[in-house]
Amino acid sequence: DAATGHQACLAAGDKEGQASFLFLTGCVLIERGHLARASRAFLDGTSVNREIRDLAALRWCLAGLALAEAMSGHSDLAVTAASERDELPANPMTIYETDLVDRSRAWVSVATGELSRACETLTDAAARAASGQLRIAEARLLHDLARLGQPSAAARRAGELAAACGDIRTPGMSLAGDSDGLTRREREVASMAASGASSREIAARLVLSVRTVDNHLQNVYSKLGVTSRDELAAIRDQRPAEK
Repeated sequence: DAATGHQACLAAGDKEGQASFLFLTGCVLIERGHLARASRAFLDGTSVNREIRDLAALRWCLAGLALAEAMSGHSDLAVTAASERDELPANPMTIYETDLVDRSRAWVSVATGELSRACETLTDAAARAASGQLRIAEARLLHDLARLGQPSAAARRAGELAAACGDIRTPGMSLAGDSDGLTRREREVASMAASGASSREIAARLVLSVRTVDNHLQNVYSKLGVTSRDELAAIRDQRPAEK
């Protein structure tokens, strides 16, 4: 329906309609796990909204773009979109604030390795969605919280589902698995280190001492059988394919 609406608006020269249906297309593709296509739809939507100066819709499309790129593990692109999103004023219409804007904030935190912050953002957003009787939004946010926990599905079935979704990565699919023995904090430190953060940067983000971060890293190296951040990143990049 979104694609049909977009084509009709293109034929009619209706720019506002084009932008609206591109946004809806991106939202549908996010839910189906087609992240690259969702990113393109949101990106096209931002272009049209800039042209017609619809700042509220532009903010929503940027949030969608940040969400799609962050879910894909493209932290640089996600952070860029999120930065522009946050430069725009919030709209009095709160319909997309929890399960789009806040959800995109949470997944940008995931992409940059800040899992604790991501979980806090999702928890707060879910509570606000519940208070507003936004049950579908609440369900999406709670589902994301489950996705950031320890995976419990069989590896074979998880691999089949991941393959069907295409280019997608969550903490449960990288630096994770029942056999690695990492604690939640060790996973968080490992994820940030694999993304290139220094021990000092990790310590600042997680409010830990540098020594504590280094101790966590040594535990991670020992459990995973690696000796450097580069090897840690290689494991992260390989895990989805192995599953």
